[in-house]
Amino acid sequence: GNKRKVYEVDSASDDDEVARKLVGKQPKPLPYSASSKARKQMDEVISKRNSLRQSTTTIESRLKALQQQYKNVKDQLFRAEKNVTETSQKLANELLQDSSNWNQMYSHVVEFHRCNGHLRVPWKKEDKEKDPLIGRLGPWLVQQRKDYRRDELDPERLEPYKIVALERLNIE
Repeated sequence: GNKRKVYEVDSASDDDEVARKLVGKQPKPLPYSASSKARKQMDEVISKRNSLRQSTTTIESRLKALQQQYKNVKDQLFRAEKNVTETSQKLANELLQDSSNWNQMYSHVVEFHRCNGHLRVPWKKEDKEKDPLIGRLGPWLVQQRKDYRRDELDPERLEPYKIVALERLNIE
């Protein structure tokens, strides 16, 4: 490391002699104003670094807490989605008993599927004239397929029991 030479001084003349020997061996001192400016700059950069270290520590702590919170919420969401699926499966038949327009059309689609083994409703004019319900089933199914594919957060997305009902028919 840094070793300093220690000189013993007996008199003022010895002080002068020692001072002459040391000239050139020590760095030339900065003028007072330059020295204080350098110290001030050093203090500022150290202070800035220390502040950033503290901010980093604080943010890391918050991040760990948020990661744990995120994990907990994801687990809760998984359980909630599982619950919605299970409940929808259980209640779909009950909800399909309601006399809503959607449920009535669904029952017609189920009957079409039972009779034909598929959901490719004919679009020919003569088929529609023979059975007016066929003319309504095709467009209804097109809309249901579109609504079925909507994002889960889309307000136009089908209710869960309707999705369950359509999945029973292997709708794509």
